[in-house]
Amino acid sequence: MRFALLYGLLIWLPQNLAAQGQLAISEGTFFQSFDNVSLNIDDTELLTDGELIGTNSNIFISSNFAQTNLGGEGNNHFGRLYLYSPNGEFLLVNSIEINDLLELNKSSLNLGSADLIFPSEGGYLEGETNEFRVYSKNGGKIIKTTTLNKPQNVSPGNLGFIISSNENLGLTEIYRTHSSTTLPSGEGISKTFELYTDINPSSPLNISISYFDTEAKNMDYEPQIWMLENTGEWTHVRTSSERNSDTQSNRVSANISEPTLTYTVGPEKVYPVDISSIPTAFTPNGDGTNDTFLIPFIDEDFNGRVTIISRWGDVIYSSDNYYYAPWDGHYKGKLMPTATYYYVVSFGSDQRNEIKGNISIVR
Repeated sequence: MRFALLYGLLIWLPQNLAAQGQLAISEGTFFQSFDNVSLNIDDTELLTDGELIGTNSNIFISSNFAQTNLGGEGNNHFGRLYLYSPNGEFLLVNSIEINDLLELNKSSLNLGSADLIFPSEGGYLEGETNEFRVYSKNGGKIIKTTTLNKPQNVSPGNLGFIISSNENLGLTEIYRTHSSTTLPSGEGISKTFELYTDINPSSPLNISISYFDTEAKNMDYEPQIWMLENTGEWTHVRTSSERNSDTQSNRVSANISEPTLTYTVGPEKVYPVDISSIPTAFTPNGDGTNDTFLIPFIDEDFNGRVTIISRWGDVIYSSDNYYYAPWDGHYKGKLMPTATYYYVVSFGSDQRNEIKGNISIVR
């Protein structure tokens, strides 16, 4: 049985409906479908100033227009919404809720300043490609609410944010926004995620962010996950990355200890290397002056490794945490003798900027 309620009237609907032109639900009108009603809309704007409740509906909208408006000032709750517009895009003019599925079939959805909401009971996104995606330049975002109990490679809403944890995170909200962010390393991808968990885990969790080539701008260096700290500063975490050339997409992963932050992907920090600024000697005698081998351009965001090698070729020091633990001239707890040693500074996965030089211990 399928029906809609319009101005208090009971209207019987066939299994499949078709519309062309403009389908408008005026203010004060309540439209509700039950069971699996299918509504096919061709070259038509769907504007709702009343209420559209189609929690079990299948709505197919295809358009040849450059832009097709979707939504309205009323309440829109879709079950399954399928969009097709290979030569244009859909513009969301007001927030909508998808209870089951939003599928893009060669179509982009511009959120404008509206929100696309996937409730906790379900809702996910399918069909995003390098060419056709959900995006916004005016603040529109995707909101996904879900309950995560020890998730393992779970992608809530299929939004490009994947999460794993050995603990229950409880009710979790994920916000996906679509603006590029200026990072210490340059401009990030045009996608940012906010993660809010009901339960703060005591152990690190793993997150991955996926993005398409067109969502990144000239990212010449290895991508990193960057976090917006409560201080308002962006810092990066050590990451691994993989690329799918067939789909022109990328995935960057990292272990994090604080889940309720904002995350994005950007290039690793490029350091202006001035070899002449690197000291050639230091005096690790414990007097508090010049006791460590300091490399001036290495800061807390440094995503590389410093290695110290003896004249015999033995590695006596190696660290990817050099800013916080520079070499103090010791090896296995003993101060090394007065001599010349060799250092290698590698910048993350980018070996093009690897530098080498000599450092002497003097007394």
